[in-house]
Amino acid sequence: MTGEETRAISHGKRGPKPSQHRALLREWMDHMSDRTFATYYNAHCILLELGDEAQHRAAITASTRPNGSFNVSKYERLAYAALIQRMDEAS
Repeated sequence: MTGEETRAISHGKRGPKPSQHRALLREWMDHMSDRTFATYYNAHCILLELGDEAQHRAAITASTRPNGSFNVSKYERLAYAALIQRMDEAS
């Protein structure tokens, strides 16, 4: 088969389907660079997976500066700290 025939048989794009949740967050966070958003989204997913809404809200509050801007690096550090704490509790 040629490459053209292989593409004709293929049933769509490779890889995972795009996340609607990620797309919606990206729209809201359009002021962030792609790299900053990737950091934010990674931390956001960790906190969501942990399932503790109070902890998630606390991380958001702690990462919000007095002027209202958001410290993504701090949010990421808090997400990893929460993950490590959960892992320690499980062992």
